[in-house]
Amino acid sequence: MKKVITLFLILMMALCLFGCSEKEEDVPSEPLPATIEAIDQAGRTVIIKKEVERIVSLSYPISAALLALGQKDKIVAIEAKADTRPLYQLAAKELIALPSFDADKQIDTDALLKLEPDLVFLDAKQTAAADTLLEQGVPAIVVDPKDYDKFIEMIFLAGAVCDVPAKAQELIVYYDKLIDEILTITDGTARPKVYIGGSSSLLASCTASMHQKQILETASARPVFAALEGNTWTGIAAEQLLQWNPDYIFIPEDAVYTTEDLLNDESLAELSAIQNENIYVLPSMIESWSQPSSASILGLYWVAQTLHPEKFEDDRFTGEVNRFYKKYYNIDLENQGS
Repeated sequence: MKKVITLFLILMMALCLFGCSEKEEDVPSEPLPATIEAIDQAGRTVIIKKEVERIVSLSYPISAALLALGQKDKIVAIEAKADTRPLYQLAAKELIALPSFDADKQIDTDALLKLEPDLVFLDAKQTAAADTLLEQGVPAIVVDPKDYDKFIEMIFLAGAVCDVPAKAQELIVYYDKLIDEILTITDGTARPKVYIGGSSSLLASCTASMHQKQILETASARPVFAALEGNTWTGIAAEQLLQWNPDYIFIPEDAVYTTEDLLNDESLAELSAIQNENIYVLPSMIESWSQPSSASILGLYWVAQTLHPEKFEDDRFTGEVNRFYKKYYNIDLENQGS
């Protein structure tokens, strides 16, 4: 008997993140049927004919999610540059020694096939490679967590095909509760105008369809780029930024410019954010919190607390970070002095 995992079902489940507040309930984890038919985030139908025991994961967001879902021991190959990931250093050192494949280049599917994977996860850039693997009889799922809703879909999809739906729901319920808390705390507060600059340039702007817009709106802020079309960083003119006149400016942790550079830039002197010195670097503890990932919920919490500090207890955020990494990655930040 086939178990069909449809995108519609995943979307309906994802609505719990924003619309449900039920008590956390155990989801029975029944054995998977002999065949699973899944629809991935590229709209492709992928048939998995046996229990998944060997996973190749070639995209960091899904790799980190698999760790949070307790699938570390099933991973037999990983994305390139695993040795640069602090999360792996702290939570899964064994992953660093695994075979790796660079998803930004053409994937050596022959070498990958020699690993005899039951399932391969790739990002949207490697859809062609995923199709090649399917032709070779290897289930290959494309993930594309470009915004928060798509990230939630990815979690449910991974939980379903790896037969850990209860763990997936537990993670989403955690997000749901924390978002409810943030919305309650910031309810009725003033909503400042906020701009997020890109890594390569302050004038590389987020767009309306990006994950960062959702973070700001949930944190009771007004993203000034909300009407900017596109699904990736987009260049804007300095005049546009001056017209938007944000109250706050956030810059990525890996930006090639600094807060001091912005404060000393005479062309930006008229901005409210500059005049009030409301420029902040988006934090990166262990991993980026501003990109779609398992830890991006912490980025949301940090943004909300930064914009509305009077509404949050001083030590609440630090405690939440410690609890998150301990619960989902078994990383004890408190005893590491982090």
